[in-house]
Amino acid sequence: MFIRKTYWASVAISYAFIITLFLSGCSTHFFLEGQTLEDEGLFVEAAAQYERAIKGNKNNDAYEALVPIYIKLNVHERALACIDFIENTSGLTEKLLFDKAETLMSLGRYDEAKEIYNKCHNSPKVEIRLATLNSLDERQADSVYFKVRPIKIISKDAKISTVASASLPHKVGGELYFVAESPRSYSQRRGVETFIDDYTGNRLMDLWKGVLVDTLVTENHLELFSESITELNTEFHDGVVAHISGESSGVLGKTYVPPQLSTFDKLTRPVGEKVLYPIQLFEAELIISSTGVKTWETGPRISFCDEKYMFAHPAVSPDGKTLYFTSDMPGGYGGMDLWSSEKISGEWSNPKNLGPTINTSLDDAFATLRHSDTLFFSSNGHKGLGGLDIVFATRNNDSKDWLNVVDDLPYPINSSVDDFGVQLFPKGFQGVYTSDRNGIDALYQFSDYDPEITLFVEIVNELDGTPWPGIDAALEALGTPDLTKFTSDGSGKWSSRILREQTYMIQCPGALRYSAVPFTTPEDQTQKSLTITVPIPIVISVGCLDPFALNYNSKAIVDDGLCEYTRAITPLNAIIDNDNEILNDKDLITETKIIKGDIVNLNLHWDFDRAELKYYDRPIIETFARHLINNSNLNVLIISHCDSRGKDTYNDSLSQARADAVREAFVRFGVSSERITTYGASEQFLLEQCKDDEDCKESVHQANRRTTANILRPDERAYVHNVKAGETLFGVAKKYGVKMQEIKTWNGLKSEKMREGQDILIYLP
Repeated sequence: MFIRKTYWASVAISYAFIITLFLSGCSTHFFLEGQTLEDEGLFVEAAAQYERAIKGNKNNDAYEALVPIYIKLNVHERALACIDFIENTSGLTEKLLFDKAETLMSLGRYDEAKEIYNKCHNSPKVEIRLATLNSLDERQADSVYFKVRPIKIISKDAKISTVASASLPHKVGGELYFVAESPRSYSQRRGVETFIDDYTGNRLMDLWKGVLVDTLVTENHLELFSESITELNTEFHDGVVAHISGESSGVLGKTYVPPQLSTFDKLTRPVGEKVLYPIQLFEAELIISSTGVKTWETGPRISFCDEKYMFAHPAVSPDGKTLYFTSDMPGGYGGMDLWSSEKISGEWSNPKNLGPTINTSLDDAFATLRHSDTLFFSSNGHKGLGGLDIVFATRNNDSKDWLNVVDDLPYPINSSVDDFGVQLFPKGFQGVYTSDRNGIDALYQFSDYDPEITLFVEIVNELDGTPWPGIDAALEALGTPDLTKFTSDGSGKWSSRILREQTYMIQCPGALRYSAVPFTTPEDQTQKSLTITVPIPIVISVGCLDPFALNYNSKAIVDDGLCEYTRAITPLNAIIDNDNEILNDKDLITETKIIKGDIVNLNLHWDFDRAELKYYDRPIIETFARHLINNSNLNVLIISHCDSRGKDTYNDSLSQARADAVREAFVRFGVSSERITTYGASEQFLLEQCKDDEDCKESVHQANRRTTANILRPDERAYVHNVKAGETLFGVAKKYGVKMQEIKTWNGLKSEKMREGQDILIYLP
């Protein structure tokens, strides 16, 4: 985990020989072998030996040894399994109890982690974790304002086709520098000396550079076309260059190889003493050739570095006068600390610890600055979601002291595992950083994300584009119940903040011949607003038509005075050839005439399993309602139907709910409820035959989901009878004085059986 990223195996880089071990014996042998490998920093190999030790014998010592190794390696599931075994066999020590809570935290299992932390002895570490868990909801409330996208690394190096991991991005001009591990080559032979990362088994890290290319048009990731910086890379770890802005110089973090020991020093060195290869800081210079080729050259080690300790992750302030870095040198607060050094007369001063506001008893590292007054870094000692989290602090301009750390950046920037090495871009809250949220260190881009965009609506005359004020309209979010009603202002305009990446339609229910067109709001953050023009056609009326439509040209209306209705079994918008017509520049459309005894298909649109009227069906409802108002002698039976899906009893209720919704709409337009009877016909009268188990087209189902208006004759009444337990068709027919066959016909019954609770339609003489 953190040690790999911070030390880069700086305590001791081991010479790993690829050999085959032929081991035998009991689990004790494997356990001792694991201890030896762990002492040498070979954690992957040590874990393998400990695992062999527990196979032959459930060795508690081996399980306990595996816990910290798997936590270091970020193998949290296996670490938790080892802890659970120990807990079931011998119970947990206070340290293992805390480790269990930390592991659950890293797995994102926050409720379980909180329960375990509450069992731990009170300490600053426990308090900070509980403070995080108690504020998760508040913290995550801002997550919608950020977006994270992966960066795909594409190697331009012919010798290295891919990288195993990448981290610590650092932008210099138009190029992005980063460190990467290359996969270990399988062609290496036994006995060949090679340097590998003791944690991952990959080759040691090299410095790379590349150019970011955004693929937002076709993909959701970015691409980084990269190549290894051969002039700086060695067989050891080579890290990022902290470039001093405006200068051809910088500070480089890389493995320090001590001078070759003399024969005398080798002979007099204490037995078992290791040769350390720590990460140290070096001066670096940018060399520009006569042809314009830029290369970095490693200079001398910075004077305050000491090979007994680690000095890594350099970052330079924008003015180039302050160097920030990570170290485990004495004088810190525990774990890894952040330090600074001032450049005085061309030399870096003795380091100064950044103090307890920044540093904690755990690990604080990976400092970066975009402005001199804001320090970004990663920590597992401040509040966080698990592992290392990105935090930042601001500086007091007068005292130059660092103020309280802001440690509540939400997901998706931070995660339950390690997030570190952020590099901010010059503008906006955006940049690149490293995260191992998918199991390996990889680069990601983050940006502040405004989930909303400003919508400007302009309602205009379709013919000449002039503004049309006072139009009643509605903004419908497709696929959701969201509907926002509005009226255009004196300039025909309206505006609102709406969601990005959502499809909408603007409905104008009172505008004849207007067709709403769906539009989708963009994700692109550079687009701050969207303007939609709504063209309303001009309609000329001749005859007795709907006087409430908003877009008639009133000066062109000619009333023929007939205002009577003829028979119709077709929708209200049927096209016929008579004198009552609506004209525009393209179409000849007329209303139909309706008399008693007609059945009118209202042509309403019902969603599957829903009983809410569509806003764009309002003109149909309103037109028919006004016809009923103008013809007060007419009563109507509203019959609504379902498609063939769903159980009979459920469709009974659904179809009745749809019919009731139509009645309520008519009542809102002024029709007396006493003139309206409703009947839910369930799926008894299918226009398009489709059995329950058939996979029919949606258009078939839509045709079956219909609603009709039956105009009742003066001598006709409709009654809906609810079947009670024990009732028979014969008894119901006798009760109302009608024939059994009539009831079967009216209700689409195929037999004399009726369901308890079923509604039966009865026409009374």
